[in-house]
Amino acid sequence: AIASVEPAARRIIDAVSRGERILVHGDFDADGMTSTALACRLLGRMGAETSFVIPDRLEDGYGLGDSGVARALESDAGLVLTVDCGTNALQAADSLSSAGVDLIVTDHHESSGELPRAVSVVNPVLDGPDSPFRDLAGVGVAYKLAEAVVDLAGMDTGFLDELVDLVAVGTICDIVPLLGENRALVSRGLQRLRSDPCQGLRALASTARMDLASLGGSDVAFGLGPRLNACGRVGNPDWGVELLITDDASRAAELSALIDRNNHLRRSLDRLVYEEASQLASEVLEEDRCTVVLASERWHQGVLGIAASRLARETGRPTVLISLEREPARGSARSAEGFEVYSALERISDLLEGFGGHPMAAGLTIERDRIPAFAERFERVARESLGDGPSRPKLYYDGELEVNEYTLGMVRQLSRLEPFGEGNREPVWMTRRANVLGASTFGGGRHLRLNLEISGNAVESVGFNMGKLADRVGASVDAAFTLSENRYSGRSRLQLILRDLAHPAPGD
Repeated sequence: AIASVEPAARRIIDAVSRGERILVHGDFDADGMTSTALACRLLGRMGAETSFVIPDRLEDGYGLGDSGVARALESDAGLVLTVDCGTNALQAADSLSSAGVDLIVTDHHESSGELPRAVSVVNPVLDGPDSPFRDLAGVGVAYKLAEAVVDLAGMDTGFLDELVDLVAVGTICDIVPLLGENRALVSRGLQRLRSDPCQGLRALASTARMDLASLGGSDVAFGLGPRLNACGRVGNPDWGVELLITDDASRAAELSALIDRNNHLRRSLDRLVYEEASQLASEVLEEDRCTVVLASERWHQGVLGIAASRLARETGRPTVLISLEREPARGSARSAEGFEVYSALERISDLLEGFGGHPMAAGLTIERDRIPAFAERFERVARESLGDGPSRPKLYYDGELEVNEYTLGMVRQLSRLEPFGEGNREPVWMTRRANVLGASTFGGGRHLRLNLEISGNAVESVGFNMGKLADRVGASVDAAFTLSENRYSGRSRLQLILRDLAHPAPGD
């Protein structure tokens, strides 16, 4: 078990028995929303008087802050339970303690050193590098607390099976390694999603036109996850939590439709940020810099992370995008191969108002007049780490398929390796000199559709966010791809999901 989980579980059981009001404080991303919903479902099953709060991304920022303390005092809570946050909430913890409110922290983020004043801080990162639970997402830590509560309270252990669909969604969306405990939890959770998910996830899958019976990890990552995250980015994260808590099918359908509309807004804002940042980044790259640090007053801070991730992947450089919508400015940082962005921010934290996150992704706040100095220091730290500079982005592939392996049977064999994700990537294949029978775009020109001839057989392929390549595809291409099963109108056919294209090299 995670250290400190037992005293946390005992305090929760004690609070329920004494009729104390419990406030669950979460985070505004999919991991935070699923963690909050899981905690509320657990406490609701125990008969506790429970409410939840998710901070506003723009007004409050990440974590347990002044607004969370105020909400706890307003609700007359005797106990505050944080999920997916709280490890570094020193000031807020002191304020709650002074007001006589107990605090339990469950989290998976790095600690800045000193721990908050709390009944218990349940965070596997604090258990050291050998902890088998170190890679758990926030929802995984919350689930481990639920296991301890169910055990100590003598509850029916079958209730835990009702929570694993939430664990799968939050874990996949937080891009933690799908190995060990995470792999076991996500595997169980995907089975639950396919057979008997909660009303909210059932409704969200229906709105996204997904077939629950065949739902896989990529469907969660690219279908369910972005819709939940959109609530926290450009909408109201309370919608996401309520969706995951409700047992009312009609309310779930209403909320999922609202969330889907909100996701369309998120997409348009994301495109604006990415297109502008991509243009600015091209100018930066001409200066032979190791990093990309950009800022604009036009960018909505809720979608910075999406654009920063894409730019970092495309340029091979650590990327920081900063919104100047308000003061202090807020930004999102993403790592590149061979570089840990969280460690870099630690080294230049004297320039920041605040920061937090993981080795590969972080958020920060900064006064706008410090951004030029930050950009220079960030560049120097990156050069120390990357040596001669970043290499071109690399795409690793696993091999080339034989002609008789381009089949739905092969797709189904590979599916036995699920769940795919961080630490267990879906196999990527390569084909050389495939003849192009036709090229077109869809999705308003954003996506590419190619009909390829591979060893005499016509195969359909699609490339998401590759529409700009449609006019540059020649008579033949080298293609990297994953295999998928495209189900439409009751029929299934093989489809390649393109990862990259290249012009064939001369000769063999």
